[in-house]
Amino acid sequence: MIEAAKKSGVVLMVAHNERYMPVYRKAKELVEQGVLGRIFLARADHNQFVRINGRHWLWHKEKAGGGVLIGSGIHRVDILRWLVGEIVRVWHRQVIVPERFSDEVEAASVTVFEFANGAIGELTCNWSAYGATSAPWYELLWLYGTEGSLHNVGGLFVASERLPESKGNHVQIPLPDEDSFVNEIRHFGECIREGKIPLTSGEEGRKSLAVVLAAYQAAETGTSVTVPI
Repeated sequence: MIEAAKKSGVVLMVAHNERYMPVYRKAKELVEQGVLGRIFLARADHNQFVRINGRHWLWHKEKAGGGVLIGSGIHRVDILRWLVGEIVRVWHRQVIVPERFSDEVEAASVTVFEFANGAIGELTCNWSAYGATSAPWYELLWLYGTEGSLHNVGGLFVASERLPESKGNHVQIPLPDEDSFVNEIRHFGECIREGKIPLTSGEEGRKSLAVVLAAYQAAETGTSVTVPI
């Protein structure tokens, strides 16, 4: 797809919508400002209670490529890459839950990352999170740095030595009232009109996919796998 877009002279953008969410755009701004210092640990999750017909393509490995990690977790991989840096090595374990989901693809998984900058991270994904629709969480994020920490439980909260108002405690950071899909589509239009490279270009999408595929390889081999850059 990347080569076809280049050959045709058109703009290719992957819909990794989370980079356009106000909470993560603000988190990116804080990270780049050094509010957290050097990030050394990141945690993220994805929780859904998926119920679909057994004939749906998502149930079948040959059509879907995998389960929750490639279906939803890849967006969390992408946001971790964007906020922390490139992922160079992965460890991965997953579980198939035929009573709740499919007997071919994983319903839940845990992935451990090593980032190029020396940080480590963890991603837990679950498509069989019973009661997820009524729980106060869907996708959570924690970033820990040498000078502060950040989480998005019920908003965006930061504790940092570089924020005088923090005083050792997490304080809520105001977020703009924006729609991430509007932000995403507007950005796509600007890239087409102005000839800019999209924030979520084909190349960026391929890098996140490479992490997921390396994770599946790690599950099959029982070892850590280096992510091809």
